[in-house]
Amino acid sequence: MERSLSSHYRDPGVDNWSNHNIKYVKLALYEGRSEVAYVVFNAVGSSITDWFQSTRVIASSWSDVTARGTYNVFSITGHLSHLRRFHINKSYGGCSNDKGYMVVSDIKGGGCQWDSHPIYPQFLYSKINSADNWEKLMFGRADILAIFVYI
Repeated sequence: MERSLSSHYRDPGVDNWSNHNIKYVKLALYEGRSEVAYVVFNAVGSSITDWFQSTRVIASSWSDVTARGTYNVFSITGHLSHLRRFHINKSYGGCSNDKGYMVVSDIKGGGCQWDSHPIYPQFLYSKINSADNWEKLMFGRADILAIFVYI
């Protein structure tokens, strides 16, 4: 899904997820042609919606995003589901203390400064090797979010 596109590409084969014996799923963020962040999941026995779980993490570009990590949000629908999706967040403590790894910000709202952007969607990610404070506004803005499925 690229911000400049009015729609996104989705392979229709994912509609038959359970028939493909999927082993791994990789969610990756790109700036230009460079991968800037990723999470790889064990997708054995998963469905089209439950592969994105902290307990399924097997590798990540953030050293502390692991299957044993502690998160207050780790969900495709995320927190404020119509505003934040594919959300991996470490902690909330009021807008100025919110810390996380990545989020797709879909529409304006949410009440925090880090929820307001000139265009949507926004693919936001921590540029450091761990969770970062969203309100610092130092997070990266990826151009492309890609989900790869390995059989």
